[in-house]
Amino acid sequence: MPPKTKILFRFLWGLRLDGLDHYCLNALPKIYNRGYDLSSSTTNSLFSAQPFPQPAYSAKEQSNYAFKKERVTKALQTNASYQKRILLLKHPYTWLTERFFQSLVLQPAIIEQGPIYLSVLNKFKKKEVKRDAVNFSELIGEAVGISTDQAEQFLRQTASLDLDFLAEMTKNWQGLVFKFEDFEQKNLNALNRYLGVDILKAARQIPELFRAWPQSLKWQAWLSPDDQKLCEEIAKPYFTSLGYSLPQTQAYSQWGKTSEISAIFRKSVQIQRGVLAANL
Repeated sequence: MPPKTKILFRFLWGLRLDGLDHYCLNALPKIYNRGYDLSSSTTNSLFSAQPFPQPAYSAKEQSNYAFKKERVTKALQTNASYQKRILLLKHPYTWLTERFFQSLVLQPAIIEQGPIYLSVLNKFKKKEVKRDAVNFSELIGEAVGISTDQAEQFLRQTASLDLDFLAEMTKNWQGLVFKFEDFEQKNLNALNRYLGVDILKAARQIPELFRAWPQSLKWQAWLSPDDQKLCEEIAKPYFTSLGYSLPQTQAYSQWGKTSEISAIFRKSVQIQRGVLAANL
């Protein structure tokens, strides 16, 4: 029996509100296989969509050069068994928005869905009407029981370490580095060449998958000006190494009404409650 082609998608762990992890695991194998002669051995592909693991070390240890080098080396070693390796990047502001959500919904006071959860949920509803009604650092501070300044420092520290890791991974990646925005906008030439299949053409043969093409959240419509300033402070050193340009602060009027973030917040908390219950 011919060996199976193993294809790996790696990305920096966030809340992944766009469902890209589900798409990589369930839709892309079908699209990839549909693009080949069914008698081809490549139809036996093994797909894997994996976030980089969060290291369980202190911020001081993570910022140490030797630690960072070891983390990158280990991450690259886990890729060795795959013949095709795709590193998926997102705009740093998009990833940071997801990270802000992640930092919020993982808090015990939020998962319990008590008074603090209800207070945060009501503030999200106000943020839907006016994006600068509340900043993410204020919400995280309330959930954790710390000041807004302390919450900002927490976000700076944790997010900067992960972006630093991702920039180092991008520099040393052995495979294809591909932007999620190109996937979202169906600019797939580089991915097609790398995988050897016309993904868009194959996807049209599977209408339910083509209609469900992943779409990312629009950070421009979610982040208040203060949120954007915090994102710029965190991500500015990494834009060039990740292949992005530093954006200008965006006015809300350019983007109009977006999906209700309070609904996404409620759904995210419910998912986290389910994960917690399943592990008890």
